[in-house]
Order: sequence, then structure tokens, then C-alpha cells
Amino acid sequence: MLLATHDYLGSIEYKGSELEAIYHDEGRVYYEEGTGRYEFNIRDHLGNTRLTFTDKDNDDIIEVSSNPATNEILQENHYYPFGMNMNGQWMANAGREDKYQYNGKELNEDFGLNWYDYGARWYMPDIGRWGQVDPLAEKYYPHSPYNYTLNNPIKFIDPDGTHVEPIVSTNDNGKTTITFKVTGKVVNLSNNPFASVNNVAKEINKRGIRMSGGTIDVTGLGVKDASGNEINGEAIIDFDF
Repeated sequence: MLLATHDYLGSIEYKGSELEAIYHDEGRVYYEEGTGRYEFNIRDHLGNTRLTFTDKDNDDIIEVSSNPATNEILQENHYYPFGMNMNGQWMANAGREDKYQYNGKELNEDFGLNWYDYGARWYMPDIGRWGQVDPLAEKYYPHSPYNYTLNNPIKFIDPDGTHVEPIVSTNDNGKTTITFKVTGKVVNLSNNPFASVNNVAKEINKRGIRMSGGTIDVTGLGVKDASGNEINGEAIIDFDF
């Protein structure tokens, strides 16, 4: 039995014939009976949505209350390392949940499957595996074609279900920190994701760093941040072999 249809027009989503939400980088505008409400997300370094809030009374103060009519913390998410939601007495926006949760991907609950839509593949967070074979399996031959982020979801993300990227963050001094987990002969450099460990080591040595960790100039190495922008200048590199 068909309960409702969900249509997508870029970042605009319709439920049936009604506008449901317009999504943006910081959250969404959620529509109910034709009225829009701005909702904002707090995300962690993996892009996971952790908290969703709004300002219902427009007083520039986010109020926390046990009264659903005045409580402005709409949704709270906590995850196991591979992305399954933890059960708990978290704040929930029942019936209006923001489904873009783990890695910022949409959770599809149809038929009780609870899979995440990454674009190229569907991800099953309860078992930490993809539902389909890796479309670039020949590039990651030492690993199962169903593995998620080389079995290291703390250090890697997979933006669209086709390739692994390292987590990039910035420390208190404004330096970029890039962490690579080297498994077999695969290391990720974003636009050159299958470079060998030897080539990386040679490049690091050329730039004056001969041990794990240190500050080097990453200009031209093809390292990108979470938004896909190439990083140039100094960065702190932590190689975990």
C-alpha cells in the first residue's frame, strides 16, 4: 500500500504535492501547513548530525524545556562508530525528524531497513557494510567490496559510496590536521586516492619529514577538506601505519 510519495528537486523536497523542506548547509527550512520554520544542525567532524534546534519565539535564545510547545531542541542523535543510532531518552522531533543523520546522509526507513542513501550505494549501519559491491572494487583489491571506510569509520568517510577520504580537521592554532590510515598498499590523497605508501613516503621525505607526524607544505599533494576544497600551505600530517 502506497502511503505517500517523496520527490526531490535538488535540495527541495516534496511530500506528495506539498513542499516539505528546503535543505541548506546549516540545516533546513521545514514547512508545515504552508508555514516555514528555520532549523539548524550541529554536526561533528564526520559530518554526523548531532543536534537540531530552532528559535520558536524568535527571542535569539534557545530554550530547553520538557514542554514540547516551548522546547527548542528538536532532535538529538548519538551513534555507534559504524553509524547505527543509539537508543536512549534523547530529544526527538517525532514525525518531523531530520533524516539526514550519519555522515549527513539520508536515513531511509522504508520496510524497516534503516539504510543510508550515499548516492552510489546503500549503507547498512547495523552491520557496518554496504548493500552493494564497490563500483571501484578493483582499486581496493585487498579489502572486501562490501567494507565501509576500510573498517575505520573514525578516520575515514565515504562521501558518495565510491571512494574513501581521510578526516580533515583544524586544531587550536589554525593548522590543518590530516589523518591517514594505511592498510596494505592503499592511502587516500583525495584526487589521487590510490597512491602507494612508498610514493607518499618519498614525497614526505622530500619535504623534510621522516617520521610519523609533523608539519609540511601539502601544496600540490591533492589533499582536500570536507567541502572538497584543495588544501594548500602548511598542514600537520599524522600517518598511522
